[in-house]
Amino acid sequence: MGQHQVNIGNHFGSMQGRSFGNTRINQVYIIGGYVIDKSFGFDTAVEEAQRAINAAHVDVESFENGVGIVKLMGRYSGFIAMYATLASRDVDCCLIPESPFYLEGPGGLFEFIEQRLKENGHMVIVLAEGAGQKHVAERMMLLV
Repeated sequence: MGQHQVNIGNHFGSMQGRSFGNTRINQVYIIGGYVIDKSFGFDTAVEEAQRAINAAHVDVESFENGVGIVKLMGRYSGFIAMYATLASRDVDCCLIPESPFYLEGPGGLFEFIEQRLKENGHMVIVLAEGAGQKHVAERMMLLV
């Protein structure tokens, strides 16, 4: 048998946790112990992303048809970009890896940008690092 890990929150949990030692259960979490419901690094990343978004918004308001692109970390997951977009009311478009998009044609990104610039005169796009990797690969194939 392998090592057993038991996370214990109190004396009662300790007694219950020891009884799992003879079973095939490898890891047990006892609620009320060392379980947290908040990730401080994530919250800090979202707060800092909001500052970048606000700065981009101030910049693009100064120019006619200004487009601000804020690229945030998130190669495989766009949670930081999505939460920062929801927290900031200045974002017009958020592109994340989990949601595929196309650039050209009716309903494409370029059409949306053109329409938004006509309506508002400026826009802010939040881009997670991994969004649109398919488009990059397609463009690279055209260059080869």
